[in-house]
This record gives sequence, structure tokens and C-alpha cells, in this order.
Amino acid sequence: MNLTEEGRATFEHMAAKYRARLQEIVERWSPEDHPEVRTMLTAFSRQLLAQMPRVSTS
Repeated sequence: MNLTEEGRATFEHMAAKYRARLQEIVERWSPEDHPEVRTMLTAFSRQLLAQMPRVSTS
């Protein structure tokens, strides 16, 4: 997926909002007590980054 600079900025803004909300949800957890959750969140974040749209250069 290709985005304009404005589209990319919007995407990054939305991603930051989702990250902040997810951080609020998990900040009460103790990652050292839940290694399986840490593993799942790491895999999830890598999948999201792999799907991040590219900026259109045309």
C-alpha cells in the first residue's frame, strides 16, 4: 500500500494513539510474570510494522 506524505502522517498519528492506549491497558501487568504475553505482543508489533504502508514517491 502506498500513501501520500499526509496519509503517512495520519497513519503514524493513529498508530501512536493505539500504542498509547495499549500501553495504558498493559501497564498494570508485570511482564516478568507473563512471558507468553510479552512474546505475543512482540509478535503482534512486528506484524504491524511489516504491514506499515510505504510513502508514495510518484
